[in-house]
Amino acid sequence: MGEIKKDIKNNLFILKCIYVAGKAIFPILLFKLIVDTAWVYIDANIGLWIFDRVSISPLSQTLALVIVLYVGLLLVNGFEEWLDTVVQPILSTRVTEYMSQKLIRKVFEIRQADVEKPGFYDRYSRAISEIGTRPSAVINLVRNLVTGIFQLIVLIITASKISYAFVLAFVGASLVSTCISGVINSLDYKQYEESTKVNRRLSYVNRVIYQPEFGRLLRTSLGYRDVLSDNYAFHSEKLRGVIRKFSKKICVLRVINQFVSVVFLRLTPWIIAIVGLYNQTTTVGEVLLIMGVTAYIPMICDAIFGSAVNVRKQSRYIENLRMILDYKVEKKTDKTMPDPEEPDIIETVDKVSFFYSRGEKLILDNISLNLKMGEKIAFVGPNGAGKTTLACLIAGLYAANDGRIILEGHDIDSMDRVSIEERIVMMTQESTLLRVSVAENILHRPLTCEEDYQIVEDALKKVGMYERVTSLKNGLDTIVSREFEDDGVEFSGGEQQRLAIARIFVSKAKLIIMDEPTSAVDAFSEREIIDLLFDLLKDRTIIIISHRLSIVTNMDRIMYIDHGKIEETGTHRELLEKKGKYHHLFSVQAASYREVEL
Repeated sequence: MGEIKKDIKNNLFILKCIYVAGKAIFPILLFKLIVDTAWVYIDANIGLWIFDRVSISPLSQTLALVIVLYVGLLLVNGFEEWLDTVVQPILSTRVTEYMSQKLIRKVFEIRQADVEKPGFYDRYSRAISEIGTRPSAVINLVRNLVTGIFQLIVLIITASKISYAFVLAFVGASLVSTCISGVINSLDYKQYEESTKVNRRLSYVNRVIYQPEFGRLLRTSLGYRDVLSDNYAFHSEKLRGVIRKFSKKICVLRVINQFVSVVFLRLTPWIIAIVGLYNQTTTVGEVLLIMGVTAYIPMICDAIFGSAVNVRKQSRYIENLRMILDYKVEKKTDKTMPDPEEPDIIETVDKVSFFYSRGEKLILDNISLNLKMGEKIAFVGPNGAGKTTLACLIAGLYAANDGRIILEGHDIDSMDRVSIEERIVMMTQESTLLRVSVAENILHRPLTCEEDYQIVEDALKKVGMYERVTSLKNGLDTIVSREFEDDGVEFSGGEQQRLAIARIFVSKAKLIIMDEPTSAVDAFSEREIIDLLFDLLKDRTIIIISHRLSIVTNMDRIMYIDHGKIEETGTHRELLEKKGKYHHLFSVQAASYREVEL
């Protein structure tokens, strides 16, 4: 009973989305219901009307009846064609847009740690595919179910002129056929579910070949050709294995279904009609009525019973979408924390530990620190030490497994993403730009007025990219990448990093986190950018994660992180005097620079 309620609820969810974004679809549905029901009645009876009138009505009246019926049919079909090819596709795009925006907005609320799980990728891939197909599938389901019920009532009334037993026999055979179809649908979904992950891997191989960021790598490393080719072949074989697993069962069930359909829904009516004509117990008009009813009953019963079974099938597909849209972000109760002893502290990390999966080793182990307003802090240490993970926790992208993070007097796990983004901005190591305009990449939102353009221009001037961008054909409105536009622009790695830094200047956040902010620029540009950052953001708190110790020497505090712990803390001079791990790492880098100079 619980499953039935869930199935109905899932299908009603799609109908609600359709009503909100394209409610005109429902009057179209009602019109088609009336037309389809009327046509079944006319088409089943037209042979009886015509041939039983031949002996009692003039030829002209009989011909006029046929012509009027079919001219009316042409006019109605023409109007339906206009609805199907012009009106409904436009309404469908509105529904797709509405559902896509709901999905996009929801995904932005989900914590990064959950998004990175493989199961999420599979579910999200299925959800994306459902948005484009599921609304029309549910509309067809409702249309088939409701229209089928009305048509069946009409046919039962019509067929009563011959025999109710005749109708019941065909309804029973149709029901058996529909039940078999239900089992086939269930197997189809299981095959679809198991093949999703494999298809995603195949899609990745196809996609990576044309993505510009991989173009040079692939064409200068031909060995990757064999790697990708072998990868595609391996997963193609896995896909064939999934198909083989289900295809034999599906084939047997379809053969049985065809047997029931041919014997009971095709052969039997002909036998009844032929015997009736030879025994002269049935007129030609009644034979045509039998053929008409027989032709429609299997389709109508399949529509009714199939739609009932299809509710479950649609629900399974819709569930992928609902699981993401209904995802509950766990939030702690928003309790205001006592004011810190030092009023200039904006964020406190209190005994925080973190692991990605239960049972795995701790990435961060019982870390505590305070972030003061205007302070410049560096996280340094070996790869895999937990520096970026700590930064992601401070930015609210991950939730701590133990301990708590207090942002301006509130537990960060109780705050929504908008509130966190107003206070913290994070520049990741990749400096990735979206395939939208330069201005939108910097402003992180659509531009709404001339003042927005001025803000972007000022930021570009600060990072030395103003002349480069304004020299482009479309200036600030130039689309990043040539994937979609011939006049788009491909920026170098250093230019992308400068644009990413420009994002920081337009933000009003008090805490700035930068992961390897100068990894793609030369040493001269690196010093220039760091000096610029410190000058323009002197009133804000800055956390820099870097392997280049040359850019952290002037920081207020340097934290050496290793094995998930803060092992050393102090200024550059203090840490050198300790002669610990930071001193060793700095000495190694300094020696390498001297060797290069020599």
